[in-house]
Amino acid sequence: MKLADVSIRRPVFATMMIMALVVLGLFSLVKLNVDLYPDVDIPFVIITTILPGAGPEQIETDVTKKIEDAVNPVAGVDELQSYSQEGVSIVVIAFKLEVDGKVAAQDVREKISAIRGELPLEIEDPIIQRYDPASFPIMSLTVSGSLSEKEITELTKTSIKKRLENIPGVGAVNLVGGAEREIQIEVDASRLRAFNLSIQDVIQNVGAQNVEIPGGNLTEGSRQVLLRTMGKYKNVDDFNKVIVATPKGKPVYLSDIAKVVDGVKEQKSLTRVNGNIAVGLDIIKQSGSNTVRVATEVNKQIEKLKSEIPSNINIFLAQDNSVFIKDSINDVLFDILYGGLLAILVIYLFLANFRATVISALALPSSIIASFIIMYALNFTLNMMSLLALSLAVGLLIDDAIVVIENIYRHMSQGETPMEAAKSASQEIGLAVMATTFTVVAVFVPVAFMPGIVGRFFYQFGITISVAVLVSLFVAFTLTPMLSSRWLNREDEALSKEGNILQKILYYFNHFFDILNQKYRTALSWSLNHRKTIVFGAIFIFVISFFLMGMLGSQFFPVTDRNEFMIEVKAAPGSSLEQTSNLCTQVENILRERREIQTVLTTIGSGNNPVTTGNILVKLINKKERSKNDKEIMAEIRSQLKYVPGGDFSFTVRTMGGNDKPISLSVRGEDLNKLSEIAEKVETIVKSTKGAVDVENSLEISKPEVRVQIDREKASDLGVNPFLIASSIRAMVDGYVATQFQKGDEQYDVRVRLQKSDRTKLDDINSLTFKSSKKRQDGREIIIPLGDVASILEGTGPSQINRYAKQKEIRVGANLSARLLGEALSDIRKRIADISLEPGYSIEVVGEGQQQEESFANMLLSLILAIVFVYIVLAAQFDSFVYPFSIMLALPMSIIGAVIFLLIFGSSISVISLIGIIMLMGLVTKNGILLVDYTNVLREKGFSRFDALIKAGPTRLRPILMTTFAMIFGMMPVALALGEGSEFRSPMGQAVIGGLITSTLLTLFIVPVVYTILDDLSINKLFDLVSKLNSLRKKKKSSQVTEEIRKPLLDK
Repeated sequence: MKLADVSIRRPVFATMMIMALVVLGLFSLVKLNVDLYPDVDIPFVIITTILPGAGPEQIETDVTKKIEDAVNPVAGVDELQSYSQEGVSIVVIAFKLEVDGKVAAQDVREKISAIRGELPLEIEDPIIQRYDPASFPIMSLTVSGSLSEKEITELTKTSIKKRLENIPGVGAVNLVGGAEREIQIEVDASRLRAFNLSIQDVIQNVGAQNVEIPGGNLTEGSRQVLLRTMGKYKNVDDFNKVIVATPKGKPVYLSDIAKVVDGVKEQKSLTRVNGNIAVGLDIIKQSGSNTVRVATEVNKQIEKLKSEIPSNINIFLAQDNSVFIKDSINDVLFDILYGGLLAILVIYLFLANFRATVISALALPSSIIASFIIMYALNFTLNMMSLLALSLAVGLLIDDAIVVIENIYRHMSQGETPMEAAKSASQEIGLAVMATTFTVVAVFVPVAFMPGIVGRFFYQFGITISVAVLVSLFVAFTLTPMLSSRWLNREDEALSKEGNILQKILYYFNHFFDILNQKYRTALSWSLNHRKTIVFGAIFIFVISFFLMGMLGSQFFPVTDRNEFMIEVKAAPGSSLEQTSNLCTQVENILRERREIQTVLTTIGSGNNPVTTGNILVKLINKKERSKNDKEIMAEIRSQLKYVPGGDFSFTVRTMGGNDKPISLSVRGEDLNKLSEIAEKVETIVKSTKGAVDVENSLEISKPEVRVQIDREKASDLGVNPFLIASSIRAMVDGYVATQFQKGDEQYDVRVRLQKSDRTKLDDINSLTFKSSKKRQDGREIIIPLGDVASILEGTGPSQINRYAKQKEIRVGANLSARLLGEALSDIRKRIADISLEPGYSIEVVGEGQQQEESFANMLLSLILAIVFVYIVLAAQFDSFVYPFSIMLALPMSIIGAVIFLLIFGSSISVISLIGIIMLMGLVTKNGILLVDYTNVLREKGFSRFDALIKAGPTRLRPILMTTFAMIFGMMPVALALGEGSEFRSPMGQAVIGGLITSTLLTLFIVPVVYTILDDLSINKLFDLVSKLNSLRKKKKSSQVTEEIRKPLLDK
């Protein structure tokens, strides 16, 4: 090899090349961000539109449907979902993955701007934002103390929140719960009627008399002066002086008809930590920033704040995702370190030479560190996927160096000098080593470019491991032969059973290996003489592997014990915040009785959630300190919550599949009543399915509502229009922000509404009054009660209306307990097929189940591509269309080992374990390449086929076993799942180790046997056979012609 020759002749040049890679790699490592998962651009756009006071049906008709119709024609739309609930419309647009998320968001903004005039005037401007996985909180803090809730909220908002927002990398700090300050003008309805005024008079005058408007600039001589009208109130009490009307020239002050209260906003959210009321702060990092670094800076700032705020205020860190990330990253680094040490130990056992072991081992850190250069260049992060690639590559990275140095070592044992051995051995083994490396790359490139969202997550995994393996090939052709030629000396360590324990271990291990070599030679000879037995035995094993695979369950991703889980509490529709809080308190009391639980953080009404929904974050003590895993704890708590009345409870564990329930069925159609009937049938099926728990239906019909039915003729006769009625009702009941009161740098809403005693009963609604556009004969304005122009009706309506693909939808969801997703969905599908559906109605599996099916299909495609690419590499290596099959027919032999190990460890078929099986397709070929390549070399030297195989097998047995054991021990820490987050990656290591063991044992016999069979059927021999048949045919034809000529002559 040219590169090896140059490195041997110029050792300083070779050393500096590797040194440059290491220096750049270390520089890149320092610059890499740290996160849990790769930063993936998922082209989702979310449109949130708020219409205060509107019911779900009105939201669907007036807002959601119009937005859906507007955005549906946008290029690249893949799925369209919407949620219409009280006061808010949420439309989620999923674009095809190849669409740029920024461009998609801009296209959506243009469409929404075009229909803005068609939407209700009262809506707040629609918020259009891209889905960003980084937009979820990385930390949650709570602030509590002995002060009033209003004072704590004010301190949190003005001091703590602002300090945290200024930390580099923090994108937003959202306040949850608390009692935010609000100036409330509580209007007395009876006094309003007595003064012949309407709520609109109060709103208009409060807003008009609290203003500050710039008047422009005055030029006075040589100076320019700014002119401002200072009409804003400086004190809250000043609002009492607002003049609402001046009947007959006598002013009516606001204090005559209302009470001004410096109070707090009506509470629509709540935060409680370990049973104590608190103010919550959710910290969201900026997109692309380092999660661990941001969390570290936040913790530093919290420590500073604790020393500055009053001693009776407590800041508590309730949740910190960076802890799990750091623990997971450290555990992967542990896997890399100890996996590497175990691989190096294997090399030392086989080579029994310290110098050879050190030379081989240098390939490991060099390759890993150099990989960081490409990771930094491609904007990768240190995350579970990229580090998983490096931890699995530990055994691979040392492979090339092992093969090269073992060959050099063997040449030296034949009498060559280290310099000669390094050159000749590198030359001899070069193409084989390149082929083994390129087959591994050929396997992982399809994984990196796998379609679907899962493919995006595995992009960094595939590229990282491919780069690391290519760097290890470069090291094997530069540093390894150079150091071997200068430093390797076979006589350094003579094997002897005398001496210390290490020398005895090395002696007996290598003595055992010599015996094994002889045994293998005998077994190989027998195999070549009994080819049919070997072939049929291999076919039998392959069939058995599929039978065993049926015993494995399937799931999307392995579930990880993260020392936390979430309980979603849903109170009865129409419940108040207080009722939901009482329900959550009962749950908290049950949770606090358990010793495994460390922290209980409750939030109600956070984000766009209604006050009927609460989320309880349960933080557990570390899994190493408890005897039960999170699944067992959840099952026990679930059984206790059955006896808590008045609510539905659902458990959630964060996974790569999202936070939704794993079983999710979409029932779609147009008629909500028919959908409800179908959904009930589906819900019954799911509830009766083994393993399904927390079953729920997304439709809630029993939401109570009061409907104001306007008599348009009466309203017109009395001079009031429907818009005036609707807006006045909203202002009197829900309130209307008429202006803002400024205190220092902060501004507080001034809300006008009726006092609470005038808006609590249905009879109060009938007494609400409006000002008519008509006037009395004496010029006085007419006030009309609501009861004169409308009727009040009580009823029920859905609390939320879901739509999917522009059809109404009801979701039936369920969690799983002691059963895997694939098994449960299989049972559900069989029973759902018996439900008869009218045209236009459908039942489909969505969510995690749908993603699992798509991902498995994409991985099958990647597996096929990997096999094709492996064949291309092997065909190019051996310059033959036939010989690659002798190696590739050993690939199925890896499946049985992978399946057996997954069964032993209790794992399942998942995306992670399937990646391990795909990985095997590249690893298994490495052994076959070494065997077949050397066989061909020997045949070129004049050996017969049988003799070449008998010599090549035992000769290549040592490097084959060395590389195999190095990979097995290198992946052992991953497979054993000992640390944080290890359950996620362990199935991959288990599948690889199991597959390597069986494939290596079987490859040593199957590859030589298949090689001889294919050699018998090789193209050249087929050509020879065709030529012989053709010559026989010609000879026969010639004899027939001769006979035909002879016969007439004999007759004469």
